Amino acid sequence: MIKVILEGKHTNTYFDEYYRIEDLTSSVTLIKLKQANILVDTGSLTYREQILKTLQENNIYPKDINYIFNTHFHLDHVLNNSVFFNAKQVSAHAIFDLKTGKCDIYSNINLLNEHIPSEIKFFPTPGHFKDHKSVLYKYNNINYVIAGDIVREDIIRNKGFSANGVSQQFYDSMKLIFKKADVIIPGHGRIIKGKLFNELHSIVINDFPLIHGLKS
Repeated sequence: MIKVILEGKHTNTYFDEYYRIEDLTSSVTLIKLKQANILVDTGSLTYREQILKTLQENNIYPKDINYIFNTHFHLDHVLNNSVFFNAKQVSAHAIFDLKTGKCDIYSNINLLNEHIPSEIKFFPTPGHFKDHKSVLYKYNNINYVIAGDIVREDIIRNKGFSANGVSQQFYDSMKLIFKKADVIIPGHGRIIKGKLFNELHSIVINDFPLIHGLKS
């Protein structure tokens, strides 16, 4: 099964020379396999109690989490990692055992994927962060992609105009996620599926190239 434990928050306030993000946390997604319990990202400290309470309502406790997949190392995505003390942390090209301190670093993502549960595919989606990765999980014949910060509804609706802009690499990763996914769980904001998926996908394909001169 797959369940969003916490929907990511990202509320921006703009000032003359800077902008502030408040409320801020990544989404937290639970994947339950027969042999493992997995979290994708662990959110901000502000939401720790809520995350643990919701997990408990699903009969999951910190000791029961076997893997944490971090899409990237921005603080709003990783600050609760250490709570899940039995977990192996999967990020970039490495698997770090939080309990023993052992870290296996692989030369490429394909080798790493051989050492994680076979139901999960960890794949590169750079652009927001150099080593940004996304998680693909197929459940009941539906392809779910937990997309970290590569897919954001507000950035798509603004056609790429954001505080940091959208690079060609970011855009290519976003298109790749829409190609692989039936349902997208973004790092911030609501689940993208059904009519919303089709609407946002259309903006990505049809409007971004026109505005940015990017090739579709």
